Amino acid sequence: MSERHYATTIKLGAVASRKWKKDAVGGNTPRALREKGILTENDYSCTISDETREVALYWSPYGGPEWVYEGSAGSVGAFPVLDPVPYPAWIDVLPKILAKWRESEFNLGVTLGEGRESIDLMTSRLGSLASAAKSIRQRNLGGALRHMGAVPKSHKQRAQKHLDSGDVSSAFLELNLGWSPLIRDIYSLSEAYHAVPTNFDIRTSVKFGVATGVCAGGGLPPSRCIVDKNDRVRYVKVTLTDVPSTYERLGLTNPVGIVWGLTTCSFVADYVLPIGVTIESLHALRVLPVSKCVVTDVFRQQAHVEVYPGEYVAGVIMTNSSRGTLKYTQMTRTVSDGLPSFLDVLREIPLRTKSYMDPSFKKAMTVSALAHSRLKSLDTVSRLNKLNQAKRDARAANRVYANADFSSVGDEHLR
Repeated sequence: MSERHYATTIKLGAVASRKWKKDAVGGNTPRALREKGILTENDYSCTISDETREVALYWSPYGGPEWVYEGSAGSVGAFPVLDPVPYPAWIDVLPKILAKWRESEFNLGVTLGEGRESIDLMTSRLGSLASAAKSIRQRNLGGALRHMGAVPKSHKQRAQKHLDSGDVSSAFLELNLGWSPLIRDIYSLSEAYHAVPTNFDIRTSVKFGVATGVCAGGGLPPSRCIVDKNDRVRYVKVTLTDVPSTYERLGLTNPVGIVWGLTTCSFVADYVLPIGVTIESLHALRVLPVSKCVVTDVFRQQAHVEVYPGEYVAGVIMTNSSRGTLKYTQMTRTVSDGLPSFLDVLREIPLRTKSYMDPSFKKAMTVSALAHSRLKSLDTVSRLNKLNQAKRDARAANRVYANADFSSVGDEHLR
């Protein structure tokens, strides 16, 4: 497999530069030709990086503004460093493929090839047999004989007698030497072709992204790192050769998955450990009739950090605007004859021992928990206030009772 490496550096100043690099392994067939079926997918990987660190002019508070230094955006920490993104695993993809397969519409095709002439001959024989039967039903012996082979004279005479008496079925049986060769031809020609499944493709994908990062060197807050793209996508195309059974369409062929789905609080366990999707994925490996599998993993990063004149960064004061930009793309396509093994799928489970959560969704859940906690605290404060009020009322009642004059109360009330 051929390897190609390209790299170029464009100087933007004494230190500032733009660096472009590309590493490719294998040959990437054009997509337009692949979609037309002229060329097929092949193994291919490519990595392209484009890093730009613009000129940065700054002066030090110790030297004064008359001493201006030239550096790059990277010199003052104006370059993005993005947070890591989880890798898509097979257990994220296989349940989707299985679901699409269960819902697929699948038609059987007939491969004729060189057997097309045999099909035409068989159709002709069937037509002759049908026409002969129609003529016999109409008591037209001559018309029936024109669609049959040779029939002895004695058989023709007996067939005519049956037709004259109205017994058309017996008349047709008398002509068996004429129509039996048609039957034999039909059976022999029917073996000249066979029905085979027509392959069809199912495509799916899974994407994970993290829209956060930091600035190199730590001189700038993370909010200054503007992330346009930071995601990993796994595209999968599988070629299937058979239809799912009725039981499979209804999901009744995976008893382990059914039992787990009925288990109390199984969805809570799935949040921490990917038990449900693992069961479904292993079932997909067992039942999916895959003849070809194309997996394309794509990793994209695009972000920038910019500093402005007069800004104090990394112990210096900027005199111009400077930007550090990162563009990175990595693509790997792998072609195989089937799905991965059970062991390969199980090996990826540690990647999902803790469910991935989008940062924005995580922030929403955090705020929701905070709101719930504060609302709940209102009830606690209310109960405490009621308890304190009851204590104050009790103390007030004791003071009233202690200072009261009971001289007018009769003995009967004091007993």
